Amino acid sequence: MRCFIALEIGGEIKEKIFEISRNIDGNAKKVEKENLHATLIFLGEISEEKALEIKKIVNDANSLICNYEIEFKGVGAFPSESRPRVIWVGAHAPEINALHKILCERIPFHDERFHPHVTIARVRDGGKIGRNLFEKYGNEFFGKESAGKIVLKKSTLTPNGPIYEDV
Repeated sequence: MRCFIALEIGGEIKEKIFEISRNIDGNAKKVEKENLHATLIFLGEISEEKALEIKKIVNDANSLICNYEIEFKGVGAFPSESRPRVIWVGAHAPEINALHKILCERIPFHDERFHPHVTIARVRDGGKIGRNLFEKYGNEFFGKESAGKIVLKKSTLTPNGPIYEDV
């Protein structure tokens, strides 16, 4: 199964972030508001057995760091703004970096490209996105929120977009 570790985000921040996706011009599939989350680690294809091991690690991690705020700021793209495939809003907090390190030590999983983010759209093959999105929102502050629960999610890709389920 295709999985990732995510941090749930609340309704007010979801609404603000979702509003940004309305400003995306070009050939992109926008993430539905109910599917918005902060991605901590993308695991890719893993076995069901491995998913159960990781779920326990994720559940344990929820008790390690609590009562912190996440700052949502800036719009960017992977792999780059000049060749966007994924458009995101940044999720910033020192505790997220600490959680990522703890999770990578326990899973083990090493992700040198770690950049906590909320995916707001995926650019379709051959799609172009106007530069004005990055110029207008590149450093925009969207707000702060108390950290939500860390969850292991399964992602099933469909022609209409991904379907996310908690494992």
